Amino acid sequence: MAVHPDGAGSHRWEGAVGHLSPADRQAEADEFDQGMAAVTAYARRHGDTAVPGGHVDDAGFRLGVWVADQRLAHLESRLADARREALERVAAWSWTPTSTGRDELGRFGT
Repeated sequence: MAVHPDGAGSHRWEGAVGHLSPADRQAEADEFDQGMAAVTAYARRHGDTAVPGGHVDDAGFRLGVWVADQRLAHLESRLADARREALERVAAWSWTPTSTGRDELGRFGT
């Protein structure tokens, strides 16, 4: 199921240009769907969503970067409510990236 925000999305370029073309909006929605599938699979496998920043899944999706982007968009109030709610439905989702002691780069804290 695609999650399409009515307002501003989390795409990093949207704030710079003010809007996205229909094709870019669809590409962003597709990327969000791919990220949701990847983070859900990661949570099932690892029991958490503390994805290391450099993590790339088996399909080549840069999950670590995607998760960090979603958390940053949420922190900056740029994440659409539908996307925030979708992420919060992922088992073990946390808005805090260090819930298991790892930072966004996968290093363990001191």
